Amino acid sequence: MFSFLSQVLFMLGTLVIAMSMQLDRRGIWNMLGPCLFALILLVIAWTTRGVRRRRCYPPSWQRWVFFLLPGVALALTAISVYVFAETNANYYYTHSLWHVMVAASVAFLLPPRERSKKSWEWSHLIDCGYKICQEDREELYVVT
Repeated sequence: MFSFLSQVLFMLGTLVIAMSMQLDRRGIWNMLGPCLFALILLVIAWTTRGVRRRRCYPPSWQRWVFFLLPGVALALTAISVYVFAETNANYYYTHSLWHVMVAASVAFLLPPRERSKKSWEWSHLIDCGYKICQEDREELYVVT
């Protein structure tokens, strides 16, 4: 049930952002609204996780310094470029820069991979159960 609800909310949020962008492409609240909402959800999730674990989340200072601070700085800079620096004359350059900075901030802000799960390897393809036909008499797409 939770998975279905989260998928519906993701799609609803995407549609609301798309509709608001169509109404006002350069509006400051089109970017600040979803960012503030995401920040509030992040603080709530980290607070509940910290209370449950009885320590600050994320626990290591390396995570803060090398991932979270650069990610937040890139996101804030991207929003500033989008809102304050973008004009009709430099739209292609600033909008491309905005996309690069948002993608980089997402890469920094993604949560770390769970250590208990195996990473994807080529060995998964070997044991998949499919066999390549090595018979010389059979040709592809021949119907007998």
